Amino acid sequence: MRHSIFQPPGCGATLTASETYQPMTSTVGDGTTKTQIDFTTCNYWIQAPAGKLIQIRMDSYQGYTADGCIYGGVEIKSHIDQLRTGFR
Repeated sequence: MRHSIFQPPGCGATLTASETYQPMTSTVGDGTTKTQIDFTTCNYWIQAPAGKLIQIRMDSYQGYTADGCIYGGVEIKSHIDQLRTGFR
């Protein structure tokens, strides 16, 4: 898959899936309950060989939860069309 995205410095990565789970820690949002007007996007691309499936396990999410992503959020895009909304 070829992708061309804006990536803020020090944020996001391209990861390679393996047969065992690989831990990853990432900070989402700025830790406040202040509504964010502008969004910061941090993309993690997970790649696997053709014909292999990718499993994502979210062990914990510490922080505030709310409809939408006014404080920060995680969205998993699993479709070929990356503009479509994925799992939240």
